[in-house]
Amino acid sequence: MSIESETNHSSTDEIQSKSFSALDVFGFLLGRRQSIDRILETKDVIWLGAALVFTAALSREYDAVSLIHRPFELLGSFGASIVLSGILYVVIVGCLHLSVRYVESLESSKPTMNYLGFLAGYWMTAPLAWMYAIPIEQFTTEIFALKFNLTMLSIVSIWRILLFSRFVSVRQQVPFIVALSWVLVPCMVIAFVALINAVLSMVSIMGGLKLTETQIILRDYKSSVMGLIFYFFIPVLVFFLVSMVWLGKHRALESVPRKIDSTVGCSSWALCVFVALIILGGAVYFQPKLFRAKQVDNHLALNQVDQAIDLMRNFGPDAFPKVWDPLPNFPNGDDQHPQLQTLAEGLIRKDSEPWISDRLLVQIDEIAMRQIGWTQGTKDESYLRSMLPYESPGAIAQVISCLELLQKIPVTDSTVSKDREKLLEIVREALLQSKQNAMERSMQENGTPSDGVTAF
Repeated sequence: MSIESETNHSSTDEIQSKSFSALDVFGFLLGRRQSIDRILETKDVIWLGAALVFTAALSREYDAVSLIHRPFELLGSFGASIVLSGILYVVIVGCLHLSVRYVESLESSKPTMNYLGFLAGYWMTAPLAWMYAIPIEQFTTEIFALKFNLTMLSIVSIWRILLFSRFVSVRQQVPFIVALSWVLVPCMVIAFVALINAVLSMVSIMGGLKLTETQIILRDYKSSVMGLIFYFFIPVLVFFLVSMVWLGKHRALESVPRKIDSTVGCSSWALCVFVALIILGGAVYFQPKLFRAKQVDNHLALNQVDQAIDLMRNFGPDAFPKVWDPLPNFPNGDDQHPQLQTLAEGLIRKDSEPWISDRLLVQIDEIAMRQIGWTQGTKDESYLRSMLPYESPGAIAQVISCLELLQKIPVTDSTVSKDREKLLEIVREALLQSKQNAMERSMQENGTPSDGVTAF
């Protein structure tokens, strides 16, 4: 796509005479050149971008985080966007230098101002995150909601990359396909590193954890994205390098003079306020549930199991979020609270209803094994039978004690009790074998022959 064929210089004065309106916000999201030009000609658009990022943060968090307990979550979007846009800015400026296309309009202005204009364009993509505000969990099952949210994440991510590449193309006067490669390469590297860290943090991938259905979907999604990045990175990188060589052989286009005299119109600010009010209206419904869930987590973190159970019992199952993973959860480190012995004893002592047990005992068998240092999961029975006996008898006995307590707690899913009974059988056998192994080691250390061992 050539810049000459796309640019209509005769309309420059008309563009500059108008303020940046709400229609331009939507025009920018569709990649409309006039709206992109108007961003570059509006002096205070950076503040509009900041307001849009704030509404985007509200869209992500209003039904997911208790903002009273964690208000700084709303600032996470600003920090992440500044870091990512900074990386993209350095890469793109470097590409312009290497291809000898660093046009005069950029050289004559201060780098800080260059970056602020770049950041403004990045922040103007924030309204795409408004799609995350759809509370799909309230209308369907958790599995369908997760698939829907992952689909939306994919759409928004692809759209945002294409849109920002379009902005870079117009701003830096390079073909769109070239700008796309300049944006894709750093984004693919960042995404791949982030996904590797996420996957490595899930010991279930390396071990035999019995994943929940949602965890399986998340694992498969991350693996698919990693695969796409892995196989497409080399072709994109090759085009990325070729594009700089190709641009270096062509004279840089002269930059279009831009008069920075446009302002943000009232309709743009009104749009931000309108969206924020709608999301805050939704927060009135979701935040009390998230607040109570956080209160339960706080009690559990302090081993105050009775208080946590009383709070859940007093409010009932509908007073808590549908999607909620209370403490202890897997994997969040080995030193977790509450300790399972304390949690199980509290549920039995308080004669808790099955719904409370179901909410608090997600993947509890895996967590019981994790708290003694066993991170290989319980899915592979043959692996358990062969390797668990090498754990210390004391640790295995601790797991047995915990699993036996858990068996006394009523749950709604009968398969959970059956699976735990089978696990108990394996662990008890492992305890006998572990004691025998310990005895043999002790006899060998003392020089006493054991069965099948000859002393010399």
